[in-house]
Amino acid sequence: MIWQSIPMMTMKRSLGNIPAPYLLAIFGGALSSILGVSVLIGWHTHSVTLIQVSAAFVPMQFNTALGFLLSGLGLLVVIRGRRSAGIACGIFVMLIGLLTLAEYIFGIGLGIDQLLMTHYITTQTSHPGRMAPNTALCFSLTGVALAVLVTTAKAWKPSLIVGILGSLILGLGFVALAGYTVSFEAAYGWGRLTRMAVHTAGGFMLLGVAVISLAWHRGVSDSSRWPSWFPVPVGIGVMTIIISLWQALDSHEAKLMNKFGISGDLPFVNDVLLGVGIVLAATLSLATYLAQTAGKREREVEAAYSRLAAEIDERKQATYQASHDTLTGLVNRREFERRAERLLLTVKQDQSEHALCFMDLDQFKVVNDTCGHTAGDELLRQLSSVLQRVVRHRDTLA
Repeated sequence: MIWQSIPMMTMKRSLGNIPAPYLLAIFGGALSSILGVSVLIGWHTHSVTLIQVSAAFVPMQFNTALGFLLSGLGLLVVIRGRRSAGIACGIFVMLIGLLTLAEYIFGIGLGIDQLLMTHYITTQTSHPGRMAPNTALCFSLTGVALAVLVTTAKAWKPSLIVGILGSLILGLGFVALAGYTVSFEAAYGWGRLTRMAVHTAGGFMLLGVAVISLAWHRGVSDSSRWPSWFPVPVGIGVMTIIISLWQALDSHEAKLMNKFGISGDLPFVNDVLLGVGIVLAATLSLATYLAQTAGKREREVEAAYSRLAAEIDERKQATYQASHDTLTGLVNRREFERRAERLLLTVKQDQSEHALCFMDLDQFKVVNDTCGHTAGDELLRQLSSVLQRVVRHRDTLA
């Protein structure tokens, strides 16, 4: 039991020394890789649960699962400092996303959708094997974030860029997952194109948090708990959610117009949502900045107070040393003379009486000569301690 407990204690101690944002980035990268591997296995083993979660839901495409695997591995190798592997993962993930977006934008087929797997599940899929356009956009952003993380060290501007990219990824994933939660299809699907799968949305939320955490870890300074750029991604993340919801409502309105020829109050709701969203994003960004500034000022005040307290202690120490003997801790000759002069002045004014007792140690030189000065010093200390216990608090022993 002793030998088993030592590694566990060491592991807890080592985990406690790792910053929380760094741990979040590691866990996010690991979980993203596990998600990708699970769905890849599901496609090869025909496991509907791994591919779709539920038979009524959209399947996670094979290329999407591959993108999650490479994105998670990319984050982990970047954390480990493997530049070449990080660049390779970032470029591959970015290419998957950009080529898929090009297929949608230009209406072409590049042969990448079913290059590695013939898709046999096409629920709510416009092109077999092709990931959703919002999925492709998220992977493009992830690839760029990995490239920026690999090619730069700790710096303010690169961390800001990565933080913004992470907030966009997180916002897009959040909107899609919220659409599944409230059964609002337009939130996780753009037009009549392939929809984003429910576990894809959750995966992008993980990736977004991991990317923001790694940017946070690289952007935070020793004097601040928050990176100085943090209010910007907060505002952009909220705006991403609001604009995505606004776009989803607009798409839903278009469907109602095509199907029933009516739109109801949706245009007004859309405008209100967009206006409130802009105000909310600005308010949250400003609130984050104010909280950040307040925390910084509080730390500055605490640091100033600590310096002042240290200076006061130093002055007290200097004053004490100037008026006391270093060996015995008793009042020294200079302080004794100062107090005696003060008493002589008060005696004339209030006619008070005081007593002065002068003591000498007989044969003290013998102690020093026979036992050494160390023993003589110890004798003085012990004698001073004995005398201090028998004099009153208002008396002066020097």
